Amino acid sequence: MITKKQNINLPRDSIMLHARELCLTWPVAALILAWSMTWQASAQATTLDTASFNSDALLAPAIPVLHPDQVLLETVTLAGPRLVAGGEHGVIIVSDDDGANWRQVNTPVDVTINQIRFADARTGWAVGEFGVVLKTQDGGLTWSKQLDGVQAAQLMLSSAQQIAAANPTDPIAAKRVRHATLFVNDGPDKPFFLEQIFDAQHVRIYGAYGMVFETLDGGAHWADWSSNVGDPGYLHLYGLVEQLGTILIAGEQGVLLSGPENGPIKPMSASPYQGSFFGVLRSPLEGLVAYGLQGSVFESKDFGATWTQAGNPSQSTINCATLTTDGQVLIGDWDGNVSLVNGTKVVSTGTNAGFPIADMLEAPDQSLILVGISGVKRLKRDAWQTGMMGPKN
Repeated sequence: MITKKQNINLPRDSIMLHARELCLTWPVAALILAWSMTWQASAQATTLDTASFNSDALLAPAIPVLHPDQVLLETVTLAGPRLVAGGEHGVIIVSDDDGANWRQVNTPVDVTINQIRFADARTGWAVGEFGVVLKTQDGGLTWSKQLDGVQAAQLMLSSAQQIAAANPTDPIAAKRVRHATLFVNDGPDKPFFLEQIFDAQHVRIYGAYGMVFETLDGGAHWADWSSNVGDPGYLHLYGLVEQLGTILIAGEQGVLLSGPENGPIKPMSASPYQGSFFGVLRSPLEGLVAYGLQGSVFESKDFGATWTQAGNPSQSTINCATLTTDGQVLIGDWDGNVSLVNGTKVVSTGTNAGFPIADMLEAPDQSLILVGISGVKRLKRDAWQTGMMGPKN
């Protein structure tokens, strides 16, 4: 997250990139806004050394925390039966008792972790701010850095220059060179949001301004893959689903892209929504469910060809969704509400986390794990299923 970069000498295009990221990256945007109000006065008199700040964050390990399950967390997932969550300042925590107790593990960076996903019970990746990519091979107990924003920007520029040299009259190729040059000049401040794990060797990661990288050897080498994704205006990419070798990606400003898993991935002909989608998932009961700003929920039964909006009495931004073991779709919003996507409408479960929900999932014991600004909240099965007992309409 760009929280301390204020440089009046940035090129106009670069300023626009930073302003958009500050406004639209979630869910810590509200915290950043509150912090910036107190910091603004001193920022007018002082220009921070962004390169130094980023280098410090990339080189320093996560700070040990007395109560790590109470820090701001962005993501939670499963590594076999183990729960693994991550968030601010590189904090990653694990639980081996369905979320009842948590402990912090060592991580090599002091930057926010945006998503953690696993290929199997032992092999997984974490992605986050400043272009950080971490890998674990022991179920989340230890982590090593494989990629950061400095390396990513250089890889993007090298790839863009090679493509432009081979296609000297292609305006898109020239545009990608300019875009990658901005990345290099800006320093490592662009985040990754999203992972697509094919197996323990093949992984693809997506981030701000259309960044896409891929590894075919478990992360020993990463390559820029963004040229395989159509040019949607370099928007942030937040959510992804797969079906029978076809990918659908949802993101900022209602962008929807689709194509074969090996590319090319192209913008779809129409989107049902002009606001940002913060995720999409596939349900055996509901089909595709895309969600985002102002309580917006859309369903598609034909993998994105057509969409129907689900009625939602709440206009609170939806940050996350999860699929329960019985195939139901739960969504979590900025007001802390947990709701059920029930046919063509959204129904409250009567459950509230007490804080904005950044991510959630159902643990192996069927408790519901919610993470966000206040850390972790664990709800036993009976507590969160009370509002889901009625017949499906």
